[in-house]
Amino acid sequence: MSNIEPSTPLVSVIICTYNRCESLSKALQSLERMPVPADLIWELIVIDNNSSDETPELVKAVIHAGTALPLKYVFESIPGLSCARNRGIGETRGEIIAFLDDDVVVSPQWLVEVRRAFQLYNAICAGGRVLLHESSPHPSWWDNRYNVAVGEFDRGIEAIIDNREETLIGIGANIIFRRSAFDLCGGFRTDMGRNAGQLTTGEETDMVQRLRQQKQCVMYYPDALVYHCVPAERFSKRYLRQHFYNSGRWYFLKELEAPNMGTRVLEVPRWRYRAVLNRGGKLISSFLQGRRAEAFSEQLQIAFFLGYFSAAQQSRRMPHSKSIN
Repeated sequence: MSNIEPSTPLVSVIICTYNRCESLSKALQSLERMPVPADLIWELIVIDNNSSDETPELVKAVIHAGTALPLKYVFESIPGLSCARNRGIGETRGEIIAFLDDDVVVSPQWLVEVRRAFQLYNAICAGGRVLLHESSPHPSWWDNRYNVAVGEFDRGIEAIIDNREETLIGIGANIIFRRSAFDLCGGFRTDMGRNAGQLTTGEETDMVQRLRQQKQCVMYYPDALVYHCVPAERFSKRYLRQHFYNSGRWYFLKELEAPNMGTRVLEVPRWRYRAVLNRGGKLISSFLQGRRAEAFSEQLQIAFFLGYFSAAQQSRRMPHSKSIN
């Protein structure tokens, strides 16, 4: 870090956005209110992923109003969150590259803690803590175990070095990398990540897994805290079903080349068929006994399987290739 020139940002913050000018405005306001020490050099880049709303006018108005934010607007016409993120990486100059969703509000010390994480630990990637904003509307039937599905990530208040393959250290709403991570592994997979035609996620988790395979240190760093401002429509059973379906599609991509998955039928491991039949039995039993909450939970697991099965059949029709920019 000592070799960085004074004019070069130490921390580059990237917000990729698509048709969310209202939530983006709140995110920018929270960053503008954030106290920044004089010795912390940073830049903020908004990647507009072909928005059709007033996103360009909003960002340009903030810039022309003389904001204290070191803000830059970049338009990316190729759809897809991974494409937008990869474009953002190419636009940055910092040694540390932090990604924020366009619907988060940062805590006052977020940027300071982003820098501190890499001063204190020799990690190549750090996932920050993401809590639901107090304004997020919870319906009466909502169970807090579904908070993860609408964008919460909370592993507690202690930092965790965690290189186990199957554990998450962060989510895309608040995840930070050293630039060397992308020098080592390339960009995000473009066959993953949200776009106008799909809500499949997991591109940042895939990146973390690739770093682990390279024996790099990754961690969870809770002091880099943001709050997710979740719209009311996500607190619905329909959204949860779609989320679990999309998660199933992502898991297929994740496991496509994994060893020791057992015998596959129609590209799906046989044990997954047994598991979904068991879930179906539990769904019927719970429903007949009036345990609606348990029945809905089983329904979500079946939606996961259907997503997995759908991705498997799509893979049979189309050769799979990892698209990494």
